[in-house]
Amino acid sequence: MSELFESLSITESQLKFLFETLMAAQMCQLAMIVTNLYKSLLSEHEFKSKCGFVYQQLGDYEMTKTMLQESISLNENSPMVYCHLGFNYFYQGDSDLAAEQFQRSI
Repeated sequence: MSELFESLSITESQLKFLFETLMAAQMCQLAMIVTNLYKSLLSEHEFKSKCGFVYQQLGDYEMTKTMLQESISLNENSPMVYCHLGFNYFYQGDSDLAAEQFQRSI
C-alpha cells in the first residue's frame, strides 16, 4: 500500500492531514512510511514529533521518549509534544515525570 504514496506530489498541509487521518485510523506504520517519504515537507521538529507519536501508538516507549525529547530540543514551544511525553512517562509508570510534562503542556 505504501507504493500508492510514492508517486504522489503533496503539499505540507496535505501531508499533515494524511498523517492525522492515518493515525486516527490506527494505521501507524503507514503514517510512518508517509512521514519518511515526505520528510522534506516538515521541519526537523515536526518530523521528530510525528515519529514519536507513531512510536507511542506502537508501544515503543523508549523510541517515543527519544524522538519527543529531540523534538523538544528543537522547539520548546509545542504543548502537544509535552503532553505526549507526559503520557509516555505515565505508560512507563513514572507519574511524577508525567505530571511535570503535563504541567509544561499547559
